[in-house]
Order: sequence, then structure tokens, then C-alpha cells
Amino acid sequence: MVSLDRIKNKPPVSLQLVFFDGEESFEEWTPSDSLYGSRHLAERMANTPHPAGSTHTTMLQAVDLFVLLDLLGGSDPLIVNHFDNTARWFDRLIAAEKRLHRQGLLTSHPSEQTYFRKDVYLGPVQDDHIPFLHKGVPVLHVIATPFPRFWHTLDDTEENMHRPTVVNLTKIMAVFLAEYLGF
Repeated sequence: MVSLDRIKNKPPVSLQLVFFDGEESFEEWTPSDSLYGSRHLAERMANTPHPAGSTHTTMLQAVDLFVLLDLLGGSDPLIVNHFDNTARWFDRLIAAEKRLHRQGLLTSHPSEQTYFRKDVYLGPVQDDHIPFLHKGVPVLHVIATPFPRFWHTLDDTEENMHRPTVVNLTKIMAVFLAEYLGF
């Protein structure tokens, strides 16, 4: 649950969705040949003043939490925490999954904690969050690791999505979002 201190001392949090163009390179993955859209957006937000009356000076400083959803939809994804400074939010995903499982609201979900695992560390993944992370934005990277076997193949289609997992993750994210926004 969101603390009362957070509600009293911070301006209201709004939800903004950004769809990136993908992180692939044109030739070989390097810091300059990758992440074109996210690098551009992070730089633009860092140089765009926040509207008058705000406690933030730039649009980037107003980002409370950057949540990146990626490679989700395959059956039995393993999703781990990648950053210590957002571990409390990852813990909220774990709690939401457990609570929904106990309430019988998740299907094809064999145990209380199936997707979100705090006891495994695989290291950070290079993705569209990197330019924001480098500018000090807190990042919660929700990505299936290892990557689904059909990722970036001809089998990377809707037919290979595991519908119960997609529905379950949608429910978990809805609970997380409601709690984050203080509903």
C-alpha cells in the first residue's frame, strides 16, 4: 500500500504509457548503435522544462518510476529484480501475485509464487530503460529471463502467447498499478 507520507509530501502521480521502437542496432550493438528511440526521449525529457508550478525542473525529473514490460506472454516466465533501488516495488509485484493466487484469481498458476522471484539474480538486461537509468530514473524492469525460446524467430507470433499467463500478468500489473497510484 502507498504510505500516507508519500501522498502528503508528493504531487499526485499520473500514469503515462510510452511505446518504444525496440532496442536493436543497425549494424552491431554499441552505446551509439542501439536504443535510438529511448535515447532520444530520455535526452528530450531531460532538456524539456516541467510546467510552471511544479516541484520538478525537467520532465525527466518528474518520472517517479519507469516500468519496462518486455518479452512477456510466454508460458512460465521467470521475472527477477534487476535493481536494488526499486526492490520495494518488485516486492509489491511478488505480494500481488501471491495474494491473487491465494484468492484463486490466477489460472494455470501452480504455486503461490510462479513468475516473480527475488531469490534469483541474473544481472541487468540491455534494453530501452538504459538511457533513463543513466540519467538517474528509478527503473523496474519486468522482463522474462531467460528470453522466450520463440523470441525474434518466425514463431514470435500471437499464437505462441500463453493466454493464461498473459491474463495472470495483466491482473498482477493491475493490482500493482492500483496500489502504486494509491487507489
